[in-house]
Amino acid sequence: IDINDSVVYNEYMTEAALVAEEITNKETFLMNISHEIRTPLNAILGFAQLLSTDDGLIQGEERDEIVGLIRENSTLLGEMIEDILQFSRFESGRVDVNPVETEIAPLMKRIFDEWSAHVPSSINFRFDPGRDNVYAVLDPIRTEAIMGQYIKNAFKFTDSGTVSVGWRLSISRERVELYVEDTGCGIESRRIGKVFNIFWKDDMFKTGVGLGLTIAKMFTEKMDGQVGVASKAGEGSCLYSSFRAYIGKRGTYG
Repeated sequence: IDINDSVVYNEYMTEAALVAEEITNKETFLMNISHEIRTPLNAILGFAQLLSTDDGLIQGEERDEIVGLIRENSTLLGEMIEDILQFSRFESGRVDVNPVETEIAPLMKRIFDEWSAHVPSSINFRFDPGRDNVYAVLDPIRTEAIMGQYIKNAFKFTDSGTVSVGWRLSISRERVELYVEDTGCGIESRRIGKVFNIFWKDDMFKTGVGLGLTIAKMFTEKMDGQVGVASKAGEGSCLYSSFRAYIGKRGTYG
């Protein structure tokens, strides 16, 4: 037995297995994306065709409802494409973060105010103010993207109830948790560990490509943060990103 040949063979087989796995992952990626995109696209095309051939028979509330559905699905399609592009940028190493000393309270209030215009009518959207004068070194734009993914997820899985946005400071750990908490359907304990996995969806009938929380995790870790989830089936969930933090004023970080 030629030992050198065996070593080369093993290296070759290991490399071949990695290539095969990468091809499989890419095929799965494309299959998931094409399937999910087709749903809102078919709705848009179908309703648009209906309006174009109705000969003026669809009027009033019925027409407004159809137009509303077209807009809703167009927005959903746009969000899916943005998630795909964002994930693609991560995969190719083209995503940068620009961490700066940031006060948490005004940042979180701004995020809450921006999303207040997009709250479903059946949901009570609440702001939970945390401690003032809390600072962390993070990228405000990327943090807004992270919290946006958490908020969209909470809206999606809360048919009616409350969605809360806030932050918690742990002085002993010197960390701040930026969270979104809901009273929605929650997640079974055995499935909680999969929440941030790529393409994972707790409910396959819900819209989306399963990239939103993965992107939130990528952004968080890019800023040396950590993600977490607490949930109980039937009672709701809390998604959060935690970062090193301190109490003081701008310019005192060290």
